[in-house]
Amino acid sequence: MSYEICRHCDHFIEENSPAECVPRARFIHLDDGEQEYDHEAERSGQANTLNEWTTRRPDLFTKYPDGKIGPNSMHHSRRGKVDARPHPDRRQAP
Repeated sequence: MSYEICRHCDHFIEENSPAECVPRARFIHLDDGEQEYDHEAERSGQANTLNEWTTRRPDLFTKYPDGKIGPNSMHHSRRGKVDARPHPDRRQAP
């Protein structure tokens, strides 16, 4: 089985089921439920098996001092989160 990472952040994503939400987003982030994003989940084309991800990106599986793992932690990259810089597609014109 392969797992794909979001184009805009370091969270894994999966296809959304129609019952999950209305209106239905095509993909959803797999997270701890406490994350706020500045984007919708989108395919990146970076899909690997779990073993490949653990070898290539061990940071995605690191348990940080706050007790959270990988991109769920404040100690991991905040890319794509609302507390980070705005997503390029959502920046307001001056």
